[in-house]
Amino acid sequence: MNALRKPPKPVTPARPLFVIARDDTGVHVYPDIRRVLDIQHIGAGEHDSIEFFDIRGCSLVPTFHESGTLSSLSENGDRPDADVVQARLRTVMQHLRATIDQRLARAGNSTITREQALSQIPDLEGRSLEECFDLLDVAFGHANSRYGGDGASRRDPGSWWHNFWCH
Repeated sequence: MNALRKPPKPVTPARPLFVIARDDTGVHVYPDIRRVLDIQHIGAGEHDSIEFFDIRGCSLVPTFHESGTLSSLSENGDRPDADVVQARLRTVMQHLRATIDQRLARAGNSTITREQALSQIPDLEGRSLEECFDLLDVAFGHANSRYGGDGASRRDPGSWWHNFWCH
């Protein structure tokens, strides 16, 4: 007999969020859903390549406007699984370490050294999702995240490091 699934419920607005690439090659973090919706850089064509999770490890289901931009997130009804989200975040960090030379080449005439770039990738091993969020928010959060940024562009308003790692 199939268990009845609970209908999705809206995400608590103040709960921090992780947006992880389906292939575990990138991550963005946001302090709450309002910030995700305010930025509006998640648009048509991008929603199939990313997944949303809250700070508890709950998978979130996106809803999009007719225009294709993100309009809301709801819990999917499954139990939160912090271990899975933590493992995926660690895999993203491994990918970033493995692709550092390509990122430096793409940055062009940057004065950033390989060691400086690698020092920006936090070690997430053994960390809670709350700790992961705090460590990632510095470089993977947006300008309106808890730690701010330099507002490098309207589409990608994070710090220089945010844009280096995420865009």
